[in-house]
Amino acid sequence: MEWYYVEGQERRGPLGDEEFQQRVADQTIGPETFVWNPDLPDWQRFASLPARDSSQSQAPVLERCAECGQHQPSDQMIPFGAVYVCGGCKPVFFRRVRQGTVYPVTAPYAGFGIRACAKIIDWVIIGVFQTAIQTAWMIFFPPDFENPLFIIMSGLMGLMGMVLTIGYCTWFIGRFGATPGKMACGLKVVMPDRSGVSYPRALGRAFGELVSGMVLYIGYIMVAFDEQRRALHDFFCDTRVIHI
Repeated sequence: MEWYYVEGQERRGPLGDEEFQQRVADQTIGPETFVWNPDLPDWQRFASLPARDSSQSQAPVLERCAECGQHQPSDQMIPFGAVYVCGGCKPVFFRRVRQGTVYPVTAPYAGFGIRACAKIIDWVIIGVFQTAIQTAWMIFFPPDFENPLFIIMSGLMGLMGMVLTIGYCTWFIGRFGATPGKMACGLKVVMPDRSGVSYPRALGRAFGELVSGMVLYIGYIMVAFDEQRRALHDFFCDTRVIHI
């Protein structure tokens, strides 16, 4: 069945039953959202749909796999406590259960787009601090490229920028599990069992990000192709970035 709904002042659709159910599950469609399908005489609020129509919108129920994060119909997945596992991830998931490395609560992995937004916010914040430091430097030490001391100090300023970036990522992730950019985007860096990241691991991850940024940021682009949305530095330190 084809469904339509109103978002803001715009009509969205058509949507199949599964896609419609997903919009209901992620609260894009709420109780007061106007919806319509060819069986309805007019647009109606979702909460006022007859029981027959609302039951159609809720079938099949989609669940997220605790291992790969993909949505699939619940009747095609394996329940394990509060989470579900798809057939393809069953061997890996239950091997980790036997090893005691699975925490019985799952959260969706953060994709490439939202992680890129978080990283841009962090770059802007770091850039503001670096610009302030460089401006102060230029005021007290005007450019003099014939002075060896100026050249040496300029190199140290570049090194300071790297130290600032590494320290920023290490402290925020070790202390809060997220940098300000990730906090703004509702993301958190965790271990595979969803526990927090230690300061030493956060430091290693910060150095790993330098490697991820080499050669056209390929290490970051890996997020778009990995099932658990890991960048190269996540592979190095066995971390995950999830929505909270």
